[in-house]
Formats: sequence, C-alpha cells, structure tokens
Amino acid sequence: MADDQPTPEEWRPVVGYEGIYEIMIDGRVRALDRVITDSVGHTYLRRGGEKVVHVGDSGYCCVTLSQGGRNRIVKVHSLIFEAFVGPIPEGAIVRHLNDVKTDNRLENLALGTHADNRHDSVRNGTHHQANLTHCPEGHPYDDANTRYMQPGNRRYCGECHRLRGKAWKDANREKVRAANREYMRTYRKRVRG
Repeated sequence: MADDQPTPEEWRPVVGYEGIYEIMIDGRVRALDRVITDSVGHTYLRRGGEKVVHVGDSGYCCVTLSQGGRNRIVKVHSLIFEAFVGPIPEGAIVRHLNDVKTDNRLENLALGTHADNRHDSVRNGTHHQANLTHCPEGHPYDDANTRYMQPGNRRYCGECHRLRGKAWKDANREKVRAANREYMRTYRKRVRG
C-alpha cells in the first residue's frame, strides 16, 4: 500500500500507533475512537479527533502521541515519510530538501544522513558558516583570501593563517636558528666521519 500514489484526502495509519492515530499527506493527524481500560479496570470509549500540530522549539512541526499511558512528541515529517513512503533505516534521517522545517510536502522529504542534511543547508545558503562574509578578524572570505582544508571542505582565512605563521616565526626565530646550527653541526660530523 505504501507504493500507491496517495490521494489528498487519504488517511494512513501512523507507524507504531496503528489503530490509534492516522495521518494525512498534508500533515494533519487524528486520533481514532477507541476503547480504553483504566488502571482500576473500567472501560470507556475515548472519542477521536484531530490532534493539534505545533511548531516545536527546534522549528519542526510536532505532535504529541499517547500510547499505553506514555506521551511522546514526534516530528510530523517523519510520520508522513513512514506512512506514505516506508520505514526509516537505522542511522538515516528524514531531511527537508529546501531546509524549510515546516514544509512537509512529500516531494520535499528525502532520506539521508546528518552529513547530507548539512550539505543541503550549505547548498540552500542556510548553513550559519555559509552566510559569513568575513573571518572573526574582519578579513573578507573572497576568492583571493579563502583557503580550504581539502577541496570542498572547511574554509579558513588565508590572511589570518599567514599572520599566525609570521608571528610564530618571529617568536621562535632564535630557536629555529639554534636547531639549524645543531643540525648542521651533527651533519658535518657524520659527513667527515
């Protein structure tokens, strides 16, 4: 059934909460009518209804689900992905391709790793480092000044790197000269025999 094209008004069971909650492709979540037995053995009908979806502290749409007397806050985009696409493998996450945390359209969701998610944020210009135009010392991150640890990897300021190297050389000039003299002395001994 997960391979079927979802219709706009199709409710599917929430994975792990089958028979208790259902979700629609637009992110609405509803509780189903069910019979509850309380701790003293009384049974009663709990009426279902639409759940309140809220934006959590992390910026994602969340909903609180209950099962067996335990409440759990879950992210709606993960529920949509599991219900309409399939299970989320261990170690994988559901990421938003456009980095808009409340855009839970199925075509905006994809499986990936945390690294893929960071690459999405760099590509979309939402990564905090990608938006920096100057280093902490005020030097510009431009083509002439920006250096990279490895191609496509972390960047650093070329001017700061040059100044740190110069300061180290100035501070350690005498040590370097002494080390060079010692090396030459031992080298001459080895050569002369």
